[in-house]
Amino acid sequence: MIGPTDNAAARLDKPRALPSNRHALHEDLLAEIFRVAGSTGNDPDLDILLLRLHIDHRICDPHHAVILHNWSMVNVSEVSAGDARLAKFLEVHHWARIARRGELVDARERQILVALDDDEMVGALAYDIVGTDCEIVVMRASDQWGGVGTALIDRLEEVARGRGCSRLWLVTTNDNLDAIRFYQRRGFRLSALRCGAVDEARRTLKPEIPELGTYDIPLRDELEFERAVD
Repeated sequence: MIGPTDNAAARLDKPRALPSNRHALHEDLLAEIFRVAGSTGNDPDLDILLLRLHIDHRICDPHHAVILHNWSMVNVSEVSAGDARLAKFLEVHHWARIARRGELVDARERQILVALDDDEMVGALAYDIVGTDCEIVVMRASDQWGGVGTALIDRLEEVARGRGCSRLWLVTTNDNLDAIRFYQRRGFRLSALRCGAVDEARRTLKPEIPELGTYDIPLRDELEFERAVD
């Protein structure tokens, strides 16, 4: 037996690895490819291509690797607040009282859509309909940039349309850059900016709101976005 210290090959200089010329697809484009593929029939060649795209994306962009859910496998439906899986999901994602527009809203008491991949809950969206307006109270997905949020929004729009709504709207905060990007890319436009609204909510409604938010951005303001129901 040759031990590690006696292995002559281990002492040889290794050839320098050449830099890769592969580039990762943007996560939105990759999610769209999976969405379209999920609506087609059985195609083994396409399945191999999707697997290669997914692997290349994770290799080329390790700091933004995503786990993409095949949208044909994600089932979005409405559940009651007492659902056991929902309770666990909400606990993990710290989803309870939401301070916005000068009031506290308990998202658990609103109507809730959930996204299931097989039996695993991978996303949830609480909404409220008043007149012809449908509010996205809060939305959470277990894996960001995996298409779950878009699937929830698409389903909510179907619900809102069926109930005669003409507008979707939501409130987020100035630190939530990922949400701001997500909603604008899906047709939402800024409709209101309330400077200092989070500071006021921290003082009068919810003292546990942190001073610093996502990316260590000072958490101060509310932003409201809206989109017409297509």
